[in-house]
Amino acid sequence: MGAALPKKLGQYQFQFVTEIQPERNPNTGEVRKYRPHMLYEKANESEILYYGKGPFCKFVIPNSWSNLAGVYAIFSGDNLLYIGQTVDFAKRFNAGYGNISPRNCYAGGQSTNCKINNLILQEILTGANIYLYFHQSDDYDAVERMLIADFTPPFNGHTPQTKHTSSKPTTAASKIMSDGLPTGNLISTIIPDIDAVILWDKICSDLSSAKDICTISKKGRCGIWFSAQRYDGGLLISNAEHKHNEPCSKLRVKRTLFKEEFIKTASYYKPWRNDRVSRQEVADVSQNSSYIFGLIAYYTLP
Repeated sequence: MGAALPKKLGQYQFQFVTEIQPERNPNTGEVRKYRPHMLYEKANESEILYYGKGPFCKFVIPNSWSNLAGVYAIFSGDNLLYIGQTVDFAKRFNAGYGNISPRNCYAGGQSTNCKINNLILQEILTGANIYLYFHQSDDYDAVERMLIADFTPPFNGHTPQTKHTSSKPTTAASKIMSDGLPTGNLISTIIPDIDAVILWDKICSDLSSAKDICTISKKGRCGIWFSAQRYDGGLLISNAEHKHNEPCSKLRVKRTLFKEEFIKTASYYKPWRNDRVSRQEVADVSQNSSYIFGLIAYYTLP
């Protein structure tokens, strides 16, 4: 089984843990869906979270993964969905994501648990196989930030805390696309051919002073904000300067990007947006691929 093999994300090796298997009706095989918010005794006094109405599923991972700190990765098939950190891996899933309590569906509860469980369920209902991987590390905070910045997984990002409108996205994809991002942050899906040399010169000419730019997903969703500025024959990549640009990259050390790396990586941009190459293939070419693709998208908007 290919999924049972380890995966490498950037420089980090992840062990295969399990396929997430939700509880099913033993007679029909259908996934059991739960709406625990209906059982909360103070529901009339509380505001429900954005994902609080579910539906949710229930699942567990082996307890042999208890008391391990590190970073976990959730995949749908070969597609990375989510990166997270934990101080107790098994507890994070068995008492968190895999078992949503009535209280956690309301303001002050666990909004991330509700979000991830619901989106996993939506993926499973489409027929997808959900796989879980783990990288053990005491430096889990730094590892998580680096991987989110480099891969911009679609389930990561800001989670709306409560509902402010009566409308709700009905599919996993639409929920991701509307996940707390302001109007105008969807980058055009019209993907032009790129002359990387001309584009590099254009970018360097424009970035005489720092400018905040965001990374993107394959579907054009704005991801992590970073800052870019012309510097010493190349570009200096650092954390976003404006406080309102969230989520922001968490680079501990500024990165320098030069023309050769940009041109080489730019050749992967259109194939990546068209699902002809994976994020891992691009990451193997350059650790700055997320920032390069964000720059390309920003400077090739129609």
